[in-house]
Amino acid sequence: MTRPFLGQGDSPGSAPLSWVPVRHGKIYCAPGCGAGCTWAAYQRAEREARALARRLGKGWRPVVFENKGWSLHVVSPCKRIGVSPNRNVTGPHSYSALFGDRDDHGTAGLWFGRGATPEAAALAVIKIVKAATVNLPRIKPHRAARAGRKG
Repeated sequence: MTRPFLGQGDSPGSAPLSWVPVRHGKIYCAPGCGAGCTWAAYQRAEREARALARRLGKGWRPVVFENKGWSLHVVSPCKRIGVSPNRNVTGPHSYSALFGDRDDHGTAGLWFGRGATPEAAALAVIKIVKAATVNLPRIKPHRAARAGRKG
């Protein structure tokens, strides 16, 4: 996908850099990224994303994207929850979940939760959303609306 904004290396009046990854030997990186992302890291992210989607169940979709290295998350069947591993030097040590409307990577979060497992992170964000919305006011429909008339 080519993004329509000025990015690293772009200058006014020039064509935008491509965000479509290109493979050159061990490197698999978009010209717009320039981080030297590797084919091995991409394949690892793909495997991890598929495994995470399988773990969370039917309908979860794996997403792998470039962000100064290959990143991943999975998107829920309702497309409003995204879960991703938080990484340190030794691998995932916790998971984050976002709840909100979709963006070009699958989710954008209005609410955020974290857990030791992907399931715990998803449940944490759902709990936060429920707590944030429990006291919303109830609105009664106007008499005309109940009767099917315009009021």
